[in-house]
Amino acid sequence: MHVYALVPLALTLWVLAPDSSWEGVFTNFHNGGGWPSTGLSVLAGQATSIFVWLGSDSVAHLSEEVQDAVHILPPAIVAGYLINGPLGFALAVTIGFCYPNIEAVPQTTWSYILLFHKALEDPAVTTAFISVVLFLLATKALSVRAVNTRVSLAFARDYDGLPMSRWLRQTDTRLKSPVRSAIVTGFFTFMLSLLTLCGSIRMAFHSVVCLANAALTGTHVICIGCILLKRIRNQPLPDAHWALGRAGLTINSVGLFYAMCE
Repeated sequence: MHVYALVPLALTLWVLAPDSSWEGVFTNFHNGGGWPSTGLSVLAGQATSIFVWLGSDSVAHLSEEVQDAVHILPPAIVAGYLINGPLGFALAVTIGFCYPNIEAVPQTTWSYILLFHKALEDPAVTTAFISVVLFLLATKALSVRAVNTRVSLAFARDYDGLPMSRWLRQTDTRLKSPVRSAIVTGFFTFMLSLLTLCGSIRMAFHSVVCLANAALTGTHVICIGCILLKRIRNQPLPDAHWALGRAGLTINSVGLFYAMCE
């Protein structure tokens, strides 16, 4: 759905929005956070963006709902990266071209609304485009909520790894779904989202995102590091229906390096 919606949105910005030069987009770096170096500024600035990438492996907890999950889930995870990665980069470049002066961009969460309004110059059309974006965000939120609910259920049911695990692991017999886990995860998500409404404590939300990134990438470092160590030692890996093959050593090395940097 978002793939088909991205094309008209991006084309509209390419045609109507004011554009910058190639040099301004690809060679001009702006360290707006006052970090000691541009590299640190990039690592800090990508925290919010990289947050939407992390945790895609958690869909493995949905394998109970998927037929032949061992053949379907791994290629689906990789395909999600290969499709959404280039699309996200293309959209980021598009936005870069639409803002000739990055320092003039309003420091607000809703700056993309101003971007569409500046390009379309029509409140009604701008509202229509923003409605599409909000609809996509809503569908994304539903899928994320489903995964979060299943992950919390899995931790409570299999490992007793959460407070009140006995209460959380119970499912609704009529709906046949983990309603209690959905309510708890939804409550904490709602409370965290309130942090974005107040500018004075918005940095607290950014800190929560960075903490979540650190926790997730930490688990990735452990998992990838163990697999990479076995590959280096030429130790046999468990049998799998889907594997990286000869490219596994290179992919694991790059993934471990990036996870450690993040």
